[in-house]
Amino acid sequence: MKILHIFIALLCSCSAFSQTKFDWKVVDTKTTENINDMYWHTPNVGYIVGDNYLFKKTTDGGQTWKDLTPPTTGEKPGNNGNIVGIDYHPGFSFSHIDSGLFITWQKGFHGSITPDEGQSYSKFLYSDSTMFCNISGFTALEENKGNGYVNLITYGESCSGNGVFQNFYNGPFSFNHDETFTNPQKAHKITDVDKDSSLTIFANSDGYLRSKQWVTGAYDSTLLDTHGVTSVAALNGGAWYAATKRGFYQLYKSVDSGKTFSVDSTYEPTFYYPIIEDMEFLNQNCGIMVGSSNIRNGVIIIKDSSNSWFHKLADKPLNKAKLFENGVGYVIGEGGLMMRTGALPAKDTSKGDTTVIKGVNFLQFESEFVIFPNPTDGKVNIKILTKDLGVLPAVSVYNTSGQKLREYDNMVDKIDLSSFPKGEYIIDFRMYDKTVQKRIIKY
Repeated sequence: MKILHIFIALLCSCSAFSQTKFDWKVVDTKTTENINDMYWHTPNVGYIVGDNYLFKKTTDGGQTWKDLTPPTTGEKPGNNGNIVGIDYHPGFSFSHIDSGLFITWQKGFHGSITPDEGQSYSKFLYSDSTMFCNISGFTALEENKGNGYVNLITYGESCSGNGVFQNFYNGPFSFNHDETFTNPQKAHKITDVDKDSSLTIFANSDGYLRSKQWVTGAYDSTLLDTHGVTSVAALNGGAWYAATKRGFYQLYKSVDSGKTFSVDSTYEPTFYYPIIEDMEFLNQNCGIMVGSSNIRNGVIIIKDSSNSWFHKLADKPLNKAKLFENGVGYVIGEGGLMMRTGALPAKDTSKGDTTVIKGVNFLQFESEFVIFPNPTDGKVNIKILTKDLGVLPAVSVYNTSGQKLREYDNMVDKIDLSSFPKGEYIIDFRMYDKTVQKRIIKY
């Protein structure tokens, strides 16, 4: 199934993106504050955070925005309300981490979690509240090889100028772990984080890419150049892209999970002289990078299935990019700038409402399903709390290794696990591009 999914992405997403690579339009975010990060549940439902307590949500691909309430605690004295990171984590039954949106301050004592889009908050504690002087961001790295572990990483710079991060391993045996890079792995500020199949990857401002193995905790490092690594992206099949502050004329690529790097010969210098700040690739031949150009402007750099690179100039520097498999893409940056490519969602004008889209809010969708009893002897009841979902979701059962054991095309109200061995299973609800997973124990 995964191979088929990747194959479809190669066939469809790049061609969809190629058709719109020049069709980038400015989105009215109703703010002039710098936008520092974004998170998207779907191509249409997303959130932005930024300077001066900026926290907004859209449900229609950026056509309209709702102001959300930022956390009121967690900032260090003298902060100016800059929120630099946002991501989402669904939580696990064995975890003491809640489901919700994770938010980090640039200068913070702790991070904040909101399960209800700003109506309430809880703390995401750092083991040492003084460890960060300059936080770059937060990322929730998805489950690794079906083992139930998700890495929740806050990263940035310590007050001594070294790279520092706090890692929370969220899974069957959840625990906190914070770490600074020490000799011979001492690093300056961590600028970006991504993952390979068995490695967490750290981009550092001293020019090194450092990786840490998930199981053994062993480190490895590669010096790209002394100008500082600004962004890294790990793709399927062991391919990595990495950019440094010399991204105005060269881009680094690895095909062996970072063991060796070479300059990507397909990437050609341009008169835009970009410094690349972020990148997002669907595969080796389809992706976008963003950055600043000549200090004052931003630039979007696009690679499509023709193995060619294209450039689109923006009015202000850009710092983050997001690309979906259906060809929808977003970039954000200074002065409230957001740009979007891809088809906008259809509007439902049946009642004169021009802002409603088909589907439901993801956080609402996540809480729509109840499974019981849990633990169970095999008979599992599924209750849907509201019928107003438009389309009934498909239901699948997986084991904890990620193997699909049973599949139902539409919503069912009962599942029989009696023939399955004792253990833990995952019930997966999928509708459109939304997915919710519930864990259940069979005794």
